Amino acid sequence: MPGKNEFKLKTPLPKYRTTETLVKNLIEYVTNGNFEVGDKFLSDRDLVIITGRSRTSVRRALNRLQDEGWIIRHGGKGTYVGDRLAEFKKNTSIVSEGGMSPGVDADKTYHALPTRKIFDPQVFEMNQKSTADSTIRIAVVVSTVVSALASFATQRHSWYHDEILDGIDEEAAIRKNIVVEFLGVHGMRTESLLPRLQRSCPDVFLCIGPPLSHASVIGVAKQWNIPCVLAAVRAPELGFPNFYEDSVSAARDAVKYFAGRGHERIGFAQVMNPSGWWAFDRYEGYLQGMREMDLEKAVGEGLWLPLLPTRDSINMLRRYIKRNKITALLSGSYWVIGHLAELIHKQDINIPEDISLISFDQNPIIKHLLGEMDVTTINLPWRDLGKAFVNMVQSIINREEIPNMAFPCTLSEGDSVRNI
Repeated sequence: MPGKNEFKLKTPLPKYRTTETLVKNLIEYVTNGNFEVGDKFLSDRDLVIITGRSRTSVRRALNRLQDEGWIIRHGGKGTYVGDRLAEFKKNTSIVSEGGMSPGVDADKTYHALPTRKIFDPQVFEMNQKSTADSTIRIAVVVSTVVSALASFATQRHSWYHDEILDGIDEEAAIRKNIVVEFLGVHGMRTESLLPRLQRSCPDVFLCIGPPLSHASVIGVAKQWNIPCVLAAVRAPELGFPNFYEDSVSAARDAVKYFAGRGHERIGFAQVMNPSGWWAFDRYEGYLQGMREMDLEKAVGEGLWLPLLPTRDSINMLRRYIKRNKITALLSGSYWVIGHLAELIHKQDINIPEDISLISFDQNPIIKHLLGEMDVTTINLPWRDLGKAFVNMVQSIINREEIPNMAFPCTLSEGDSVRNI
């Protein structure tokens, strides 16, 4: 801060209840820092970095300073020195032509000043306006989804990240006080992400996708007292709010949809994904649906495939369909479509003449792999999830108890299901 003394902690901050000590340090900084009323003051982020304390602790101290008139906080513009400094200079008679004398005991002179009322209607109204206008910063890390299905070349597909972020953006446009900062993707070196997280100094850290590869960054965010939220993942054992899709109900309803169109021999195909909690939820929903429709004995079990199609996996799918005389197939993810597309290409089966199909995921690659067919799809609720996250972000910041939330999926009818 040009022309001003560098802020350093004169009194070490205790581990707990740091507000009073930090307030005293900041008052001494104001009174000995060659400031004038209206000068730009340290930001929340500056103080978090300097002190190593949470944004919540820093804000609590700054709110105290604002209540006492030492600073004025303008949402979206910054923090400025308040008129209490003018009172200080006038009442202590320590002003010289060159400015404030160094070494002033701010604690004593602060308490020598006339005490302001803690509750001042004007200050309270200003605080409310500042709080209403204050920016909420959300830092986002997403998983890296690498697909080899598009021309069997490595290609990144971020459709579900985009859906969540679009939902956040749509709701934030209404609120106008949400800033979303993209920090990186799972798989980046932790050393690259930690400085970004520190500079961002977010109010909330949103982790989209499997968190295990990013456990170290999540751990640091927790250590820095930044509230964390996991989106598009179900990992309640980590102790953070989890927002995810209700795959169980969606798969169960898909089976009932098939049954309502006369299908009894309904199959299920899924891929083996090491981070795919959703894979097992969708299979569980399929089994529930078959039991509820009294069809559990019509087909033995579901079929589990590798992520990428091979000659063996394609033959496995062919045998599974023919052996069980399947007339309808529930695809547990878009990865399955890569195997199915090979059978269609070889003209072993046709959709929907031979096999009716419902697929999870509204990934656009599905339509491409099936020759631009409009597939009956179980749409994952990522946009709704993003909107709900924004509406709950203040409760998350306030450390209110946030339950894990399973968002319902929706079914879009296409041309891939026929009646029998």
